[in-house]
Amino acid sequence: GHGFEALRTWTALLSSYAGLHDTAEAERKTAELAASPAVQRDLAAREERNERDKAFLAEAPRIFRRAMSGGPDAVPPTASRIAAELRIADWKKRAASSDLEESLSAKRVLNTLSGQTGFYLPTDFIARQEWDNAILMLSVYAEIHPDRPDVWVSIAETSARKGKSGRKRALDALEKAVALGWTDRGAIEREPAFEGLREDRRFLEIVGKMEKNPG
Repeated sequence: GHGFEALRTWTALLSSYAGLHDTAEAERKTAELAASPAVQRDLAAREERNERDKAFLAEAPRIFRRAMSGGPDAVPPTASRIAAELRIADWKKRAASSDLEESLSAKRVLNTLSGQTGFYLPTDFIARQEWDNAILMLSVYAEIHPDRPDVWVSIAETSARKGKSGRKRALDALEKAVALGWTDRGAIEREPAFEGLREDRRFLEIVGKMEKNPG
């Protein structure tokens, strides 16, 4: 809130000018603001929000583990189900809030989840050649950033690494990337993961569309 921002401003002024100028007025104003009910409410809300976010981020790894460790009779995990458990829609709504502190807080959570699902977890799974798990994590990342074409290129690359069983998923994802604006044909042609698709008619058609929209 504005009271908290004012307190932060006066506190910074005190720190900057201590020993250089008479800071009695700044000290009085800082103490007055710190004691005000509005600032106390802001501080309490800020602390509650920080605790909420810390608790959620501590729970997130357990959500991933539960999704990935089902037994033979378990329902296969889906990106949409994991996204629902991670409350992605709620965090995105909070990130769009007019409340600056709430918005920044939610964006920090989404950035953390993006790093996990878009980089760290898929990288680990790819290193172990656990293609399906890597694709699942990238698909959760796509739930956070559905309109980013590079996300779908990553899904296409990882699906293509599965070989024949991943061919359709790779082509679907690559087509989605183009529909969202991917135009870097060179990157696709240089990517070794697509080697097995070079002669595929649908692959050539998708790559051909990139020529119409050069990056």
